[in-house]
Amino acid sequence: MITVVLPFSPESYFQETLSQFIQSPLVKKIIIAHGGDFFGTIEKCKGTKERR
Repeated sequence: MITVVLPFSPESYFQETLSQFIQSPLVKKIIIAHGGDFFGTIEKCKGTKERR
């Protein structure tokens, strides 16, 4: 099992990419790096705010 770290993007491709990782049985956890613009609860996902 792997953990994926993915930078958040408001672009439409982000949701498609995220869905592929969520559906993969090999992915245990997904960490979404963001600057404060990611909100929500998504299966396997945890948001973490980037430090600048």
